[in-house]
Amino acid sequence: MKKNEVKVMKEEVRLFFNKHTLLIFLALDKKGWNYAAKIRASVSNLTEGTMYSYCTMRLMDFRDLGLCEDRVIGRKHEYKLTPKGRKLQKELVALVGSPYEKIGH
Repeated sequence: MKKNEVKVMKEEVRLFFNKHTLLIFLALDKKGWNYAAKIRASVSNLTEGTMYSYCTMRLMDFRDLGLCEDRVIGRKHEYKLTPKGRKLQKELVALVGSPYEKIGH
């Protein structure tokens, strides 16, 4: 794939993906469980803010699609990428990059 084709593809991905939804998905750590509140905070640091309820709704959508699994410990909800989710995340990062790589996430 040529460099200009990649640039066009990045623009198409941005057009079809909601920025907050994409950032929530990219904020899921590949290595283990993530608290929903921590994911929301990561996204809010890069945007004007993200509602906790919006974040948890998207995480439940990802779960329903088989991209992550969830568990509840006390009152805290945690999410972890499935192999399918890790594969998609890797492909999305290759297409659009990840702002979290720059800040050590």
